[in-house]
Amino acid sequence: MTLLPCIIDKTEIFLKRLNGLSESGNSFPLTDLIISLTFDIIGAVTMGIDFDAQVPESSRQGEFIRVYDQLVHTFQGRSNVLPWWCHPKLTFRRYTLGKKVDSLLEQMIRQKHSEEQPQEKRSVLSLSLQGHDRLDDQLLAQTIDQVKTFLFAGHDTTSILLAWAFYFLHRHPKAHKALVSELDTLFGPESAGNFGLLKQKLLGPGGDELLNNMTYTTAVIKETLRLCPPAGTARMAPPGSNLVVRTPEGQELCVDGMILYNCATIIQRDRQVFGDTADEFMPERWLGDKSGIMSSSNDGDSSIEEGRRFPASAWRPFERGPRNCIGQDLATIEARVIIAFVARAYDFTKVGLGELERDEKGSFVAEPTGKYRLKGNEMYNVSRLVSASSR
Repeated sequence: MTLLPCIIDKTEIFLKRLNGLSESGNSFPLTDLIISLTFDIIGAVTMGIDFDAQVPESSRQGEFIRVYDQLVHTFQGRSNVLPWWCHPKLTFRRYTLGKKVDSLLEQMIRQKHSEEQPQEKRSVLSLSLQGHDRLDDQLLAQTIDQVKTFLFAGHDTTSILLAWAFYFLHRHPKAHKALVSELDTLFGPESAGNFGLLKQKLLGPGGDELLNNMTYTTAVIKETLRLCPPAGTARMAPPGSNLVVRTPEGQELCVDGMILYNCATIIQRDRQVFGDTADEFMPERWLGDKSGIMSSSNDGDSSIEEGRRFPASAWRPFERGPRNCIGQDLATIEARVIIAFVARAYDFTKVGLGELERDEKGSFVAEPTGKYRLKGNEMYNVSRLVSASSR
């Protein structure tokens, strides 16, 4: 919870940008704004550096953000699924920009290694370099790879989670009403849209307890991650390892040399686990589930296992085991704080794909389940960035 002041300060900039856009009356891509916010947060937490990602004028943004944004744009469209020789110029541009990103990170890491920082203000990077008097090539290369994982995965996945959460709340009025009711109960109705008051409550005595008591908000986050997991992971069985898997029918298959991928989107919509509502947004299914959302590596704790409503392996947006997502606690704290500030202050309306149907009076049309009817096709996730390979 020591990260709260940083998260709240960055959220204040985000809210000011939202205020300006809402007053303009123009439509805008919410995801881009959230990405800038989460990049600012993950940069401050991971490296102790202000990237100025939320500054709309590119001339005022840091060089790292500009180069990274250029790199991201090279992966837009279908070119990222074609062989490199189909677009050699684009491939070379990606290579050049990737090297530039590494070079800028190297400069930042060397700078942090040479700094003496107060213990209470140390970032993840500073703590990881602690005790290393000499920054050799191997340590530098490993640190660059780890920092890239934190930065790139840490900001993008959280932004996708928040964008989907706000969309689901927009389409499900009952869930939105329940969320608002919880926030009013915890923080007081007078805190809605009042940044200073809500900040005071979160940072004051009992702020940690207030966050931990956001049970319905946590259920919204868990249900959003269940339906729309923002990332995935894969493992390769080395040739000659003789790794054998067994199908439900008992058939054994050797998977040597194969890449194994757990498709969380399929696993987390299993009707044998979640019933006929497996494809529906129902945060209420998580109420009373005592497994929580933080540090899912605690699988096996008897007190947690007794409070589960669903098998531990049925919900795995952060994956499980020793290689689960190291940033899951930060992501869930971020999400709860940002939702607390945003959910009661703004009403988002989707335009384009995923837009809701309106009647002749301009009101949204409700389905028998209570959610609003779509005007066109369902929303879906798209690839934003292909993960960078290690050095």
